[in-house]
Amino acid sequence: MLKIYFTSEDIARTRVARAVDPLWELVQSLHILRGQLDSALSDWRRSTTERLGQIGDHAGLRLLL
Repeated sequence: MLKIYFTSEDIARTRVARAVDPLWELVQSLHILRGQLDSALSDWRRSTTERLGQIGDHAGLRLLL
């Protein structure tokens, strides 16, 4: 878990994106798949890893990682 502390000046300068960034979502998903982040998504990690193993394209996954 990350804790971020903001001053009132920080909040005044903060902008929030209107939508998710697809590339950032991919990067975060790959980190979770590799187990680099503590996550409540262990069931997702297990099922996704199993599905990727069934596809058999390990070269493509290695390239992404």
